[in-house]
Amino acid sequence: DRIVVTTAEMASSIGERIPPANGKAVVIPNYVETDRFAPDSREQKDFDAIFVGRLSPQKNVLALLEALSDLDVRTLIIGNGELRGRLQSQFGDLNGRIRWEGNIPNSELPSFMNRSRIFILPSHYEGQPKTLIEAMSCGMPVIGADSPGIQAIINHGVNGVLCGTDSQSIRTSIQELLGNPGLCDSLGKNARQYVLEHFSLDRVF
Repeated sequence: DRIVVTTAEMASSIGERIPPANGKAVVIPNYVETDRFAPDSREQKDFDAIFVGRLSPQKNVLALLEALSDLDVRTLIIGNGELRGRLQSQFGDLNGRIRWEGNIPNSELPSFMNRSRIFILPSHYEGQPKTLIEAMSCGMPVIGADSPGIQAIINHGVNGVLCGTDSQSIRTSIQELLGNPGLCDSLGKNARQYVLEHFSLDRVF
């Protein structure tokens, strides 16, 4: 009777690909528990950057690691997937600068995010990436690829930074953010406010 999707773009795509379903799609955005995913100034910044997601070609983690390979940046990689073994074999821990974590309970994610300076999602495409919204809810400055699903959430220079999917563009964005604490603070505050206005439970339901 109804098809539930998280974005208007998904609803339109379903109508185009499956004509009998046209008009049946209902858009309910992903929500975030903004009381749990919230800034916490008590946490020490143990990491410069964090990635959370499947280690699959879609997420473009290879380009991220290439970008990080010659940067003095402490990075936390959270997630499992088909490319984990290959990526770990190719990059190792970059002389102690990369920490590999497997899947973790969602309840532990706010702490890891608050222990990191910036969040990075370099995917080739997304639906409506919840980890990105959760990071923004924590008041994190975020970097996302200028790709479908991400570009609909990040307003470049206002609540985050958009970059290309190539390693050089990712590297440049990381350097720009980590070298500008004032910009990080402004983007993080705007990101938090954006999530409160669009993805908190009271807004979605």
